[in-house]
Amino acid sequence: MSEIRVVVIDSDPLFRAGVAYTLNGEPDLAVVGEGTSASDAFRLAAALKPDVIVLDIGMLGGGAEAVETLVAHCSDVKLLMLTSIVDDQQVCSAMQGGAWGYVLKGVGGPELVQSVRVIHRGERYVAEAGVAGGGNLAVRREAFDSLGGFDVGLHAGEDTDFCL
Repeated sequence: MSEIRVVVIDSDPLFRAGVAYTLNGEPDLAVVGEGTSASDAFRLAAALKPDVIVLDIGMLGGGAEAVETLVAHCSDVKLLMLTSIVDDQQVCSAMQGGAWGYVLKGVGGPELVQSVRVIHRGERYVAEAGVAGGGNLAVRREAFDSLGGFDVGLHAGEDTDFCL
């Protein structure tokens, strides 16, 4: 199995270090770069050519705005939005803009690792905790018909009411 190369972008240095530590603890994952802003994401994506970028929507320079630019210029990179924002419109916007996954910062290490692996293999992912735990996140599956397959927490094949 080849190593999944990951870049982590988050403006909070302690949180970013924890994400990197968690991902680096897996034998098939390697954090190859870290940054704090959209400009760091663009620079690291171009220079390091990672497989996955874990991107905070609330980062400096705007994570949501960075999605479309990264997708346009680094089409092989898959984007995983890791954020504290529980908002169905944000989820839909990020996923329609080209993100492959959306995970809330409250997820545990195993789910974060799973989400990186899932999107790396070409499947979309939204953490079940983000959908069920947020209460106000009422995302509908039909909104994402054009996006193809997806994974909600566990597997896309399960019958759920969620859009991703």
